[in-house]
Formats: sequence, C-alpha cells, structure tokens
Amino acid sequence: MTSGVYAREFRAPSTLLTRALGRPIRDQVTSVRAEDATTLQALELVNGEILTNRLMRGARRMIGELPPDPTSLFNAPIAGRTVQTRQMDVDISRASKLYLLVSDTGSNAPERMLPVWTNLQLVTADGTILPLASLTPGDASGRRSTAAGDRLAVKNDSRLVYDIAGKGFARLRGGIDVDNDRAEIGSTLNPALRFFIFDTEPNMDRLLPPSPDVPLPAAPAATTVRATVDRIFWSALGRAPSAAERKIAEAAIADPARPGKPSAEAVADLLWAVLMKPEFQLIY
Repeated sequence: MTSGVYAREFRAPSTLLTRALGRPIRDQVTSVRAEDATTLQALELVNGEILTNRLMRGARRMIGELPPDPTSLFNAPIAGRTVQTRQMDVDISRASKLYLLVSDTGSNAPERMLPVWTNLQLVTADGTILPLASLTPGDASGRRSTAAGDRLAVKNDSRLVYDIAGKGFARLRGGIDVDNDRAEIGSTLNPALRFFIFDTEPNMDRLLPPSPDVPLPAAPAATTVRATVDRIFWSALGRAPSAAERKIAEAAIADPARPGKPSAEAVADLLWAVLMKPEFQLIY
C-alpha cells in the first residue's frame, strides 16, 4: 500500500466532539456557523472522552511511550453506488486468533447495510480445506441469523473472534460482499463499509491497514521535561515558552519517580491547557 494522506473532516464520520464544535449534519446546507460557545461544547472540551483520549495518546506518542498499533492482515472497502465484491488470500500461519471486523465509515443508512463474508476457507500447509463456518466464534453476537451456505452474514458494525491456535492453518481465503438488493444500493444507501482481518487484538479506535505508513514520519520522542515543553509550545503556538511559562510547565509535567523525565498524564494535561489558550484558538 502507498503512504497515507490527510483527509478532509467531512469524509470521516462525525463524533460527539466534532458535532459539539459545530460540524453540521450532512442532510442540511449550512453556509454560516454559529460563533457562540455552547454548553455541549464546553462539556466536551473540559471533560469529553474523545478529546481526553486523543490528548493522552498524543502525550504518550510525544514522549515515546506509545506502542505501535496492530496492523491488519486484510483491509478492503465496499463503497459507492456500484458494489464490487472483493476476494482475499491471507497468510495466517503465525496467527493464534482471527479477528473479523466490519466498520461503517459513512453509509447513508448504516442500519440497513447487510455486510457478509463469503466462502471463508481455512487452508492448512498440506492443502486441507476447512470452512470457517465450521468453527464457533468466541462471541457470536456480531452474526446475523440469516447466514446460509458459504455466506457468513454479520451485523454493521461487527466483530467475530476465532481461536485457531495449534490447528496448523496457513491461509484464509474468501471474499466480502453485502446482502442488500443491488437495486437499492445506488444513492439511497451509498454504502461505506470496511472489512478487516487481524491476527492480534486490534485497537478499535485505530484500525490500520496492512501497511502502517503515515502521511508524515513521526518526530523523535521528547524524552526530557525541557524538550517536551519546547515541543508543545513550538508546535501549538509557534513560539518558545516565556521564562514564567517554562517554569510552570516544567514543574507541572515532571515525573517525581523519574527525575528529568515527563509524565504522560501530566503532558496530556499541559496539552489541554495550551489548547484552551485564546492564543492557540486564534492561530488555528
């Protein structure tokens, strides 16, 4: 796969945070956004789970404490007005578990989309074939009761986990499709589904493709208190901290158990404090 690229916000599903910050709903034309802060906006910025998680993740990445997210073995969409089925042939020789996921990324009517895995076959090194449907997933709540034959019908969204440890499987073959009538796809449903297969526990907030490429290489970790403060101020405000700001910030993020090293939790708090500064909001 090629390196990732930045995408406009309107191409991603909205969240509580983006809606609180004024993102319009897709079925209305909005030419002017309200400039006044709302109670919902204040609550999301002060104590919202989405922003809190992103700040914590950013803090851990900044100081080099964020482990890499698992990458998928298979990642493919079914999207657009004309559905094109996809086939797969995946190496699972090192897997002890298989995670089959379906995620909706913006279908017009997600509740009406009917994703399906087709003709999934587990293949051993000597060529023996076993239908995946012959195994029972650890949690079957993601399945739909309409499964028939070689079509494993699942919900939108869904997650199925299969234990294949010690069974000698080398490949997983099959395909992806939807059970929806092709006549109703078009602009009515306009599906935007993505199918994933992982061999390790995935990060459900970051379902990565087989290649972990990112739009830009990550900056070196800021491993000292001083370097972390400098990184935050230069990245967020485009300037170095004043003497008073540096003194307060360095004292705030220092980890008492590791002299000279920053605490991830405290760095996240400092990131939040800088984001709330009128100076940051004026720049961005």
